[in-house]
Order: sequence, then structure tokens, then C-alpha cells
Amino acid sequence: MKVSLLLCAGLMLGLAAYAEGARKSGHEVNIIGVCKKKINGCLACEYCHAKC
Repeated sequence: MKVSLLLCAGLMLGLAAYAEGARKSGHEVNIIGVCKKKINGCLACEYCHAKC
């Protein structure tokens, strides 16, 4: 199973232990540093509705 973990400031120690346990159980782990990403809210552009 693939597992994605979202990392934000100050939580690396607990997250690293969780990721290590998941890897030992045979899971593929991907840690994503969300603090380094540019994430914006909805602009109400209706793009998501136009794709249907």
C-alpha cells in the first residue's frame, strides 16, 4: 500500500517514527513537506465543474 504523509513544521520526529513503522510493515511511504508548497484556497473559477 502507498502511504502519503503531510509534514508541517515541528512534527518530524513523530512522523519519522510512523513512516519507519509503515515501511517495516511493507508499505511505500511518501513524505510531503506542505510548508514548502504554495497552497491557495478556491477561487470559484468553476474549472473543476467544467471538466465533467
